Amino acid sequence: MVYTPERDITINESLMLYKGQLGWVQYIPLKRARFGIKTILLVESKSGYIWSSMNYTGKGMIPDANHKEFPVSSQVVLSLIQPLLDKGFCLTTDNYYTSPQLADILILQSTDMYGTVKITRKEMPPELKKDKLKKEK
Repeated sequence: MVYTPERDITINESLMLYKGQLGWVQYIPLKRARFGIKTILLVESKSGYIWSSMNYTGKGMIPDANHKEFPVSSQVVLSLIQPLLDKGFCLTTDNYYTSPQLADILILQSTDMYGTVKITRKEMPPELKKDKLKKEK
């Protein structure tokens, strides 16, 4: 390794403008560049240094053949973070990547994880789906 990132790392997405013909160009209406190549990045939180990246090539993509039983979102994370496992890093994720199964795998490999959660995700424990927070008066 030429460069070792600091402890805090994050998974993020970027849409690079692309106007050519390609089978896996993404359309994201809320982005400034609405058409482009979606790239998933593993970056150092403090400096923004890109440690590794992967282009999203469509629905049938299998980013990590060793973890086919997991959703594509978890496979992406495991593929990008592989060289940093068992080294005490702390990964931040958004609700697309956060899942209990991914957290379990990362914790077993000495990697902490935190992020926002999508309660409606099918992998979420039922106990979390029931509780509604009450508003204070």
